[in-house]
Amino acid sequence: DPFLEQNVSSFLARQGDRVYQFDGQSSGKISGAMGPGLGELNVDLVTRGLAQALEAENPLKQPSTDHLRDILGSALPERDMTLCPGCPHRSSFWALKTALELDGRKGFVLGDIGCYTLGAGKAGFWLLRSVMCMGSGIGLANGFGQLHRFGMEQPVLAVMGDSTFYHACLPALINGVYNRADFTAVILDNSVTAMTGFQPHPGMEFTAMGEKATPVAIEEVTRGIGLKTVVTDPHELEQTVERLFGLMQEKGPKVMILRRECSLQVSRRERKLYQVDAQKCLGEECGCHYFCSRTFGCPAIYLNGEGKAVISDVLCTGCGACALLCPAEAIYEMQKTEVSKDGRS
Repeated sequence: DPFLEQNVSSFLARQGDRVYQFDGQSSGKISGAMGPGLGELNVDLVTRGLAQALEAENPLKQPSTDHLRDILGSALPERDMTLCPGCPHRSSFWALKTALELDGRKGFVLGDIGCYTLGAGKAGFWLLRSVMCMGSGIGLANGFGQLHRFGMEQPVLAVMGDSTFYHACLPALINGVYNRADFTAVILDNSVTAMTGFQPHPGMEFTAMGEKATPVAIEEVTRGIGLKTVVTDPHELEQTVERLFGLMQEKGPKVMILRRECSLQVSRRERKLYQVDAQKCLGEECGCHYFCSRTFGCPAIYLNGEGKAVISDVLCTGCGACALLCPAEAIYEMQKTEVSKDGRS
């Protein structure tokens, strides 16, 4: 939104009779990334706008590459936006999907802002039905969670990250307790603000300045405001599905904390590696339709020339979720390796 332009023009309009011309987003002279007046500005867009206003040549102008796009576009395979290898959110979404299928009442999941926003697409098995702003998922759950009064039996779930929980979800959670809304809040706790640069949050032991802090535990907060709270590891898939299914059968507001550290953080310290037993992997004959690479969608798993699954020892972080889900039990854990300061195993 052209916030500065609007406010500066409003201020100058009150200063006298002089008329000012503004060449910005409102006038369309500088378009945002999503079109006139929409989206963020970046260096390229601002430089282009300044060059036009000054009637100067754009110093960032590059030769046209449209013909290259046409050539490459027909040859390159499509790539889906996805979560990192070993990301706990992938297991969390799989557990959510499985629990909802077992429940059978057509429950739905309301989303929020974070890495897990990808849950609105293939990476999260198309589960998220809404994504707006931080805290919006649990806010909407408060409203949907009152519709049981009118006969709606569909379970209402809202996902949020640990950072988003501290930033924007507490008022809605308190409101849910006060008004007895019927929802299950699922907090995806990967112990860091992963999406925007691994900044600390109030649940961590150090502040952004590196000073020692007293962490505020999520479960102490939720239990303190009267919410039944269950904590589990999302990579422990069977246990997670069982506990989540059980919570969905209970009335009123309740919380499931799915706690597993961000795989990028873990891989900086140590790595467990998993491999595929080529003798046990049946490939196309398995009948799983390449579940590990196609459906579960971990980027560390691909198919070799024989149509069998292979795990990249560069990308694998050792979460072990694929080993739990492989119907042929063809995936096994290798020896854990330490990671040196330069990132090498």
